[in-house]
Amino acid sequence: MNRFYRVILRNLPRITAYFPRMKRMALLPHRYTRQQRYNMAMKCVRHVARSGRIEVEAFGLEHIPAEDGCLICANHQDKFDPLAIWMTHAQPVSVVISDDACHRPLIRDFVRIVDAIKLKKNNLKSMYRMTEEMTQRLREGERFILFPEGRYEEEYHMLLPFMPGCFRSAIRAEKPIVPVAIVDSFRAFAEDTHQAVRVGVHYLEPILPSEYSGLRTTDVSELVRARIQCALDEFQT
Repeated sequence: MNRFYRVILRNLPRITAYFPRMKRMALLPHRYTRQQRYNMAMKCVRHVARSGRIEVEAFGLEHIPAEDGCLICANHQDKFDPLAIWMTHAQPVSVVISDDACHRPLIRDFVRIVDAIKLKKNNLKSMYRMTEEMTQRLREGERFILFPEGRYEEEYHMLLPFMPGCFRSAIRAEKPIVPVAIVDSFRAFAEDTHQAVRVGVHYLEPILPSEYSGLRTTDVSELVRARIQCALDEFQT
């Protein structure tokens, strides 16, 4: 049986136990602090990793700005990618996620309690709303995870083209962009194995507003992509 489905089956009792509280947090977010909601989401994430024998190792955490907002841009290998990044952050980090993935019962509540922004692909109005909301929230000091490829393929070592519009919010908010190279995340769910898996999350030096000032979004996109690809070439076996 695929590891993804084994993890679901092993966690059915916990899902049953957590579901009512997650539903309350999703429907009544004002009754809980952002940290309380994030902590609840991270309990679920840690159970998924533990039951799947998935270990996450972080490198370069010193590159994450200690204060204020930033945009965390990573390569996209598989479903486990956002979980791998979340497991390296004790403080709340939100995410931009495809609207198509947000309509299943448990996922729907999970994305609400981590304050995710939903994006309808190939929808200009949705892209505009996402850009406006993320710009404002970055200015307010929030952190966001974003996958500029927009999807993942079976060729895990090579990056797909990045969507330049993904960087518009960070540029407008004048916040650091932190490139991230995720290594071996595809092994978590794509490989049918019982063996333990180690996923590496490599935080690279942030690209500061002073560095990208005056650049077009396409130039920023290529700059981030090149740094991530260089790290993948070095670390991906």
